[in-house]
Amino acid sequence: MKEEMLHIRIDKDFKDKLQQMADRDNRKLGDFIRVQLMKLVETSTKKK
Repeated sequence: MKEEMLHIRIDKDFKDKLQQMADRDNRKLGDFIRVQLMKLVETSTKKK
């Protein structure tokens, strides 16, 4: 599987909140976001 980069803009407060969540999950921010997006896609495709 080839990985690609996804660049998004978010405000600092939102990033700080995501970082706190990642810290609680013992993950780097990028890994945390990737895992959450994978869960979202999995949940979304199960509803169809």
